[in-house]
Amino acid sequence: MRTDHALEAYLTPAEFIDSNNPAVIDYAHQVTNGLKYDTEKAVELFYAVRDDFKFDLGHIDLHPSKLKASALVKRGVGTDIEKSTLLAAAARAVGIPSRVSFANLRSNLTAEQLGNVLQSDMLVFHSYVELWMGNHWVKLSPAFNREACDYLDLPPLDFGIPEEKLFKKHHRRKHKYLKYVHDYGDFADLPYDLYIRELRKYYPHLFKIVDETAKPFKFDLQFLEGWV
Repeated sequence: MRTDHALEAYLTPAEFIDSNNPAVIDYAHQVTNGLKYDTEKAVELFYAVRDDFKFDLGHIDLHPSKLKASALVKRGVGTDIEKSTLLAAAARAVGIPSRVSFANLRSNLTAEQLGNVLQSDMLVFHSYVELWMGNHWVKLSPAFNREACDYLDLPPLDFGIPEEKLFKKHHRRKHKYLKYVHDYGDFADLPYDLYIRELRKYYPHLFKIVDETAKPFKFDLQFLEGWV
């Protein structure tokens, strides 16, 4: 596949989007086996990452090694950060340029499900993926598998349908809200230092807990026991 020089960074393996890892390569080729066109491969990879890996906030590990795409392949469960990283890595593994983007969301759904622990209705650094489809970027959110959508009373996200438009329509009927209040932009890899800095800024109490136990990167969120 011919690519513009400007897209090289979005095809190159990175620290977290480790598209050269054998586990990622095997997974990507297994999902896209027999497919010829990038669009076909992108669609299959999106649904595979969305539904093969459970969205799980019951345990968050912020150590860099645990946020790699290859770590999610082996673990099987992750947050939107890890699932986006894996989709981006799998796409690069089959020759599709990819990048990740991040935004802060304010939602009463967040308050209902996470408010007691996050002490905020803000979901910080929510992650997306953008795949290059020949002449434009397609924005995708593989975070919520079908079971998670059922649990949260959300419609499943399909390929190419912007998350914000789908949720806005759905929430209007359900008397919920989800507002995108800050866009961090797009990146060739997970900007780890920025990610941690923003988590500390918005959720300092969580880091106070883990810092006092001398485990600055890892904490268990038992409040979501039974999460799908």
